[in-house]
Amino acid sequence: MQQLHAKGCGLYLLSNAQRIFTEYELRSLGLWDLFDGILISSDEGCCKPDPAFFRSCLTATD
Repeated sequence: MQQLHAKGCGLYLLSNAQRIFTEYELRSLGLWDLFDGILISSDEGCCKPDPAFFRSCLTATD
């Protein structure tokens, strides 16, 4: 992930997990800042495999 990030690749996480757990775990492992965007279904009001969840990632990266 660090190599991809260093090369300018966009790294995005789309998760159905709860933010309280996901954010804590990613931050404690030092992974949070490697992502260009993190979308959590509870924040978006929809979850995978709903196409609206995937569209929210695409519109957030425009």
